[in-house]
Amino acid sequence: IMRGAMSEGRQWLEAFLKQTHQVQVSGAICAGAQYVAGDLAALQDDSSAAISLLEASLRFYQAEGDHFGLARVLDLLGRSIFRQGDTARGIELIDESLAHYRELRNVHGIAQSLFSRASAELQWNGDVVRAMALAEESIHLFRQTGDLRGRRDALSLLGWALHDQGDLERGTSLLEEALETARNLGDQQRIMEDLGFLAVISYRRGALERARLLLGELVVLARDLGSSFSLYFALVQVGVRERYAGNLKQAMSSLEKALRLMPQPAAPFRNALLQRYLADVLYDQGETGAAAQIYRTSLSTFYAL
Repeated sequence: IMRGAMSEGRQWLEAFLKQTHQVQVSGAICAGAQYVAGDLAALQDDSSAAISLLEASLRFYQAEGDHFGLARVLDLLGRSIFRQGDTARGIELIDESLAHYRELRNVHGIAQSLFSRASAELQWNGDVVRAMALAEESIHLFRQTGDLRGRRDALSLLGWALHDQGDLERGTSLLEEALETARNLGDQQRIMEDLGFLAVISYRRGALERARLLLGELVVLARDLGSSFSLYFALVQVGVRERYAGNLKQAMSSLEKALRLMPQPAAPFRNALLQRYLADVLYDQGETGAAAQIYRTSLSTFYAL
């Protein structure tokens, strides 16, 4: 798991959980395994599986009155639920997690829940200013606790939020710091995410050669990991870059390959976004009728979320 092999790690955990029906295992160990398996499922966009695992873990911690366990599971469960489109319920659970962490005076947990809240504000409520304030507070707390992985996540989120606000220079600086931290951690999944973010900003700054180099490294890492989800993520980024560069045939090829690799069942937001990218290429190719049809389908999904 630490080296980024999420599929392999999840398979081992799910195999262990199946054995708990035949071998006596303590509830705490089982709940912990359900939490980690749920985390991996969420990272792979398998929100349904993540929610099922996390709800099982939550029931144990509720029965035990374990406030730390509750806080940890509620945060991740909230993020998984709002990714499925129930934003109000997801944010409610994250806020409940934050309240538990504040009661426990757990600085690291507070930082994590603030980061989750920032993600929700940025991705679903569209409140970039609020998201940036929450992300900055979480970075400060992650620095206090020495959590490099948490700090990297918050730096990456804040860098992307600044990009959304048009501050490409500061956004790039924070994402470069996030990427350096991910490299120091040896966390290939996070390295790939930051390579993708920096590539998109490079497009916007007109640095197409830099974008090409970043995405080249991204594809190599994805293939090394042997993860279909990682390769899917890389191909989407390559497709977007090729469109910006005017290479429409290559863009369509990469996006169609990504579509075939998309995790099933597909997360609605991610599916709609990929469909929009495909429509962009069709429009650029002059196939306006086909593009309009896909745009309408994609837009209806976004509105439903």
